[in-house]
Amino acid sequence: MNQSLDVLLSEAANLAIAFIEKSGEFYPFAVVVSKSGKSKHLQGWSMERVASSDAILLQLKDAIRNDIRTGDCVAVAIVSSVRLFDRETSETFDTIQVEMEELNGQPVTCFIPFAVDNKRVETKDVRAVPGEHRMFGEYIENAGK
Repeated sequence: MNQSLDVLLSEAANLAIAFIEKSGEFYPFAVVVSKSGKSKHLQGWSMERVASSDAILLQLKDAIRNDIRTGDCVAVAIVSSVRLFDRETSETFDTIQVEMEELNGQPVTCFIPFAVDNKRVETKDVRAVPGEHRMFGEYIENAGK
């Protein structure tokens, strides 16, 4: 991962950890970086009493696409809480999933395993895997035409 994605990952993870420590959980959110290097946080909302994560993710992606269309968005992280299953140990564990994309870079998805102990979040080593162009993919395809 490059330095700008490291910074984006750190900001996204720290915000997720703060939400978990305050509320015990978090709904998906995004961190968007502009051409000037400034970041902003996006959160979805719902009129429903209990919003689904899928509905919030759709809202976030629409908002991010609008930022991309204006030409000011150069990087994005979409952050969600995901429970994973380890086939070797047959254990499940909670992770902070951070899907990161840059306009001119390779997407990366990071998983940060965590546990909560007395309202404090303890994280384990980050696991990074190649990601997919979910947000900038259409922009990249159109730029090549």
